[in-house]
Amino acid sequence: MDYSRFFSSVASGIDSPSIWNELGGIKVKEAPFEMMYGNPNRTTFPFLKAKVTLKNDQTFDINPEIMATLLQYHDVIGYQPLIQYIRVLTERLHDPPLWGDRKVVVTTGSLNALSTVFEMLLDAGDTVFVPMECYQGVSFAVS
Repeated sequence: MDYSRFFSSVASGIDSPSIWNELGGIKVKEAPFEMMYGNPNRTTFPFLKAKVTLKNDQTFDINPEIMATLLQYHDVIGYQPLIQYIRVLTERLHDPPLWGDRKVVVTTGSLNALSTVFEMLLDAGDTVFVPMECYQGVSFAVS
């Protein structure tokens, strides 16, 4: 189904994919430093490994390979192992209809998610009905 008729004027004007995403795959051989955004040289990271202790005294180690991955910038569409894990978990627990045709979006929090959706669907001056008792982030995001 084509949902583009529901998009706001802002969302309708977004060109995808971004030129920066297209350039992200270009590598310069033997460059003394990387000039492409979001792709720092892993050997320059100040952290090599870490040992983390939780409040219940359980510990786990972050080895150099995992540390380098954690410190690296990732695709703008998200960290693929996390997205794949969420897709599999959602399918296993909820088995939503037409799940194979859907995409997963991970945000930094509920307010960020609400703001993103409202920006995608609403134009300035649109009327939004909000119940009196609701998450206060809704009122903040639509105001």
